[in-house]
Amino acid sequence: MKITLLFLLLLPLADPYGDWISRGQTAAREGRFGDAVDAAKAAIKLNAGRFEGYLLRGTALMAQSKCDEAIPQFKKAATLAPEGIKSRINTLISTCLEEIAKAPEPAPKPPAPATAA
Repeated sequence: MKITLLFLLLLPLADPYGDWISRGQTAAREGRFGDAVDAAKAAIKLNAGRFEGYLLRGTALMAQSKCDEAIPQFKKAATLAPEGIKSRINTLISTCLEEIAKAPEPAPKPPAPATAA
C-alpha cells in the first residue's frame, strides 16, 4: 500500500498547457510551423495568462516570414514574461522589425484595362 501511494505521488501532474507547448516546439523543430501555430493557439486558449504560448506562436509565425503577425504575439509574450526573458523577446521583435524594413515593396498593380464605350 505504501509503495502504491509513493508511486502516485511521483506521477507528474497532468499539464495540458505544457503538453500543447511541447507539441508546438516539436512541430517547429520539424519545420511544421503551421502545426506549431495551432498548438500555440490551443495553449493560449487554455491559459491566456502565460507567455509561452504567445512566444511559440510568434516564433512559428516568424519562421514563416510573417513578422507582421509575429510582432503582436511577441509583444503580448513580453508583457507576461519574467524579467529575465523579456530582453530575448525584445530581440525577436527587433529582428522582425528589421525584416519588415528590408522587405521589398510589392510591385504596383498594372492599370485596369480601359473599357470600350
